[in-house]
Amino acid sequence: MLKIWRFFCSLKLAVWCGFILSALLGISSIYLIRQPGLDTLGTPPLFVWLKDQNNIFSLWWLLALIALSAVFTINTVCCTIEALRKLIPELLRSKKLTASGNNNNANSNKKRIHLLAPHVAHIGLVILLVAHLISSLWGFKIPQLMLDEKWRQIPQANLKLRLLNNHIEINKQGEVNSFSLPEFNKPILYDGLAVYFGQKSDKVGSINLKIKSPDKNNKIINLTQGEKYQINPQMSLKVKVIVPDYRVGSSNQQYTQGEYRNPAAYIELYENEHFVTGNWMFIYYPGFSQVAYKNIKVTLDSAKWYPALSVGIAKNPGAITALIGGLILLIGLLWYLTIIPI
Repeated sequence: MLKIWRFFCSLKLAVWCGFILSALLGISSIYLIRQPGLDTLGTPPLFVWLKDQNNIFSLWWLLALIALSAVFTINTVCCTIEALRKLIPELLRSKKLTASGNNNNANSNKKRIHLLAPHVAHIGLVILLVAHLISSLWGFKIPQLMLDEKWRQIPQANLKLRLLNNHIEINKQGEVNSFSLPEFNKPILYDGLAVYFGQKSDKVGSINLKIKSPDKNNKIINLTQGEKYQINPQMSLKVKVIVPDYRVGSSNQQYTQGEYRNPAAYIELYENEHFVTGNWMFIYYPGFSQVAYKNIKVTLDSAKWYPALSVGIAKNPGAITALIGGLILLIGLLWYLTIIPI
């Protein structure tokens, strides 16, 4: 047991941990750029994110960073305890000598008190590390969330948000609170949650489709995403999805982004409830494409837009602890700079 204690109190351990941590941080910066699938790192809590990874051993550099940070924290705590265990009794004995009239011991006592400074800084550093651990366990971040008049569920925080009348409403267990829109560097703060400044835009709410059929009964209908329409007893259509940005990547797969750069809708036709054909229709280019089957032709006429707001949401439960740790660390460092030369 004594050997273990001495191992964690070793200054060499602190130096090696610092050296290896610096090297791993450099390596991790390369992996963050080159290794795929890391774009969601930092969005959910760290350990929840790690649990959801299929091949956790490919993240060896991240696991090593976590392990070394834990060792470095234990080393810092043990070194501080060991130093204070020796220093505090000396300070108490020195104080008694000074109180008894031994003036020669006064300056020596001041010098010993200044030796507490680095340990105060160590305590602040440990509190900072604990704060990051708390945030990694229970914090989360949603970089971009599109809000509109419909409630959006935030399961991590057990509440809902929506944009209504140029205000953001937050609903927690039936209690609704209304806030003005967040400004730059002025987020909405509610129950440990921060809603950050976002970009105002419009969002496609529904689309108008023009249907041409053999009986010349041309119609224009309005449908939302997922909605179906019965054209005749045999034929029906469905708006499968409306995406804000239709693109074709290298693998010929459609993907979306948050901004409405090239909004499109995928329309499907069914005969007797069986899928027969489908096609993309581009909202900025009505009439450009169509879905046709057995003399039935469906084209896009127009779209209905409504206000929306893209915001960022984060919960950092370790923020206050990090602030306290940072202040203690700063006090310790500033105190250390005033040490009387021995």
